[in-house]
Amino acid sequence: MLHNEVSRRAWIKGSLTAAAAIPFLHAEALLAQAPEDYVTRWVHPELQAMARQMAAYTQMPPLSAATLPQMRQGMNRYMRPRLADVAVDKRVIAGSRGQPPVTIYVINAKPGASRPGILDTHGGGFILGTAEGDIADLQATCKALDCAAVTVDYRLAPETTYQGSIEDNYAGLKWLHANAAALGVDPRRIAVMGGSAGGGHAALLAITARDRGEVPVAFQCLIYPMLDDRTGSSRVPPPQVGHLIWTPQQNRYGWQSFLGMTPGGAAVTARAVPA
Repeated sequence: MLHNEVSRRAWIKGSLTAAAAIPFLHAEALLAQAPEDYVTRWVHPELQAMARQMAAYTQMPPLSAATLPQMRQGMNRYMRPRLADVAVDKRVIAGSRGQPPVTIYVINAKPGASRPGILDTHGGGFILGTAEGDIADLQATCKALDCAAVTVDYRLAPETTYQGSIEDNYAGLKWLHANAAALGVDPRRIAVMGGSAGGGHAALLAITARDRGEVPVAFQCLIYPMLDDRTGSSRVPPPQVGHLIWTPQQNRYGWQSFLGMTPGGAAVTARAVPA
């Protein structure tokens, strides 16, 4: 039941995001071009109606420096409303040494408690999205699990590669750990979490925390994460991949922007995360 509900939420959120990002396209006309055979063969029956709607928005203009600002603006207009009974506090904290300040959102802080804490990194293909876009979901998570969360408004690619965004996320993690008592968090029970590109950021953050040895990470929750830059190379994806919203071209653009180099694996694994 939980799996089905998460799947529905993810598809709905993706549909709205894509629709917002390309208001200049006519959905009705594109729906007629939806890949019916693909939807019937590869998509679970419970999700096929939404898949057909999403297919209409897959035929958007290619991602580029010219189209990216409009897509970002479109996404920002469709954030879910926040819950009224779970506190949210916006803060600006010091960045890592030599890096700019970082905006974070603190969710469900309860001084005096000793609960788990989550450091969240939002999704968006490394090039889209904001921390604010995760707040409503994080409020629901914190309420259900009786925990606190911090979500980081890290710098996006291509303006900043992974070498900048990892420092933003690491600054958020260090702040959460240092301020655990004030947030009602047990510093021994801090998890990193993210979906899609946020899952990639969370994995990179867990590795960085391990290597630097300053903040213990108890758990990582990677939700359909972007982990393998080879998926953004010239390799041809499986036939069921890349038809709905996130296409191979967009994936290549996201990885190229994040890495600051042509994606493909070998060059990336040889480059260490900065200390």
